[in-house]
Amino acid sequence: MRPAPSTPSRRLFRSALLGLASFLVTGCEGFKQSPPDAPDALRCTEIVAGGDDGSALEEALSTAAPGACVVVVSKTYKGSFVVPRGVTLASAKNQRAILTGATADKPAISLVGGDGSALCGLSVLESLGLGVAVRGGPVVIKDVTIEKSAKTGLAASCDNCGAAEKHVYTDVRVRGSAVGVQLRGAMVEWTGGEVTESNSPSLSGGAGLVVQEGARLTLSKVAIERNQAVGLLVDGKGTTAALDGVIVRANGERGIWAQRLEGARTLSIGGTSLIENNALVGVGVYRSAGVSIENSEIRGTQLRPTLIDLKTAQVGDGLLIAQASVSVSKTKLIGNARAQALVDTPSGAVAFAETTVQAPEGGYKVVVQNDANNGRNVTVDEADLSKVAQALVVLPAVDVARVAP
Repeated sequence: MRPAPSTPSRRLFRSALLGLASFLVTGCEGFKQSPPDAPDALRCTEIVAGGDDGSALEEALSTAAPGACVVVVSKTYKGSFVVPRGVTLASAKNQRAILTGATADKPAISLVGGDGSALCGLSVLESLGLGVAVRGGPVVIKDVTIEKSAKTGLAASCDNCGAAEKHVYTDVRVRGSAVGVQLRGAMVEWTGGEVTESNSPSLSGGAGLVVQEGARLTLSKVAIERNQAVGLLVDGKGTTAALDGVIVRANGERGIWAQRLEGARTLSIGGTSLIENNALVGVGVYRSAGVSIENSEIRGTQLRPTLIDLKTAQVGDGLLIAQASVSVSKTKLIGNARAQALVDTPSGAVAFAETTVQAPEGGYKVVVQNDANNGRNVTVDEADLSKVAQALVVLPAVDVARVAP
């Protein structure tokens, strides 16, 4: 019997199959179990060729069964692509597919959570709406770049989700979108990557990474830089964030801001995290409890005029603690334009231990003001305190709907 002819579609399928088998070893291994009869490198129950245009990819995804890997190559795919529960969408080895959302009302990629749901080795560029939307869990997103989405770059939501529905992001880069990343209710473990240059031409948007509505984030070795509005916002009851070795730099309206957090351990910043050269405030904690900062550095916060209670004020504080309880240890507060730390109306214990405080010329060290307990709940070295003739203006809460609509 003569072998079947080698058609272009057969050649594409064969190259994708071989490429993905190798790719998963080096790039996306570990998020699927190999079937017993498959080579060890192959982590899919089925390989499906994604074709070389948007229509072909949409069709391949619509027919893919749980456990399948849909393979794409170095082509540009335009459309709105739904990755079903349990399906992986990945580029083949030495290939990098570009996906672009073609309509404003649909994401470029919608990833439905479930065992085996994953994205790997993709670029999502210049989408007219959302870049990537994730619903439910668990999911894995690895080596994915999202750039210049007209709306949010990456939006993840999950209702009543715990460890079984966890999202694992590795080397995810979100750049130049109207809003970088929004996490609602999801449990997310994110290692490596960046959220940078979020900006919006309108009066709303521009936030980098927003964690809200009970989301729980563990963030390691991620850079949050040059976002138009707040760099990292952690908002609301049930929401938590643990930061390890992050860089939060040069954001236009606050570096890290936590507000209305409740619990024993809500926000932790550690692992030699660096928060520098942000405008208005480096780290702000507003009406929150359970916050700790350790082995980190907050430096170079820039003065910026801002409107507060219909008056313009120049604000540039390294650390703001407003109606909150915070523990600060083994942390450097250096060269922040106005106050290295401003403690206003402390609602619980505020403690500074083994902290280096260095104010620039004309700046303050640690300022404690509007304290009904006359400092009894504030532990700080006397040498690190500065007196002010008039209480300093304090930033209000962030309007979440404005910075991340």
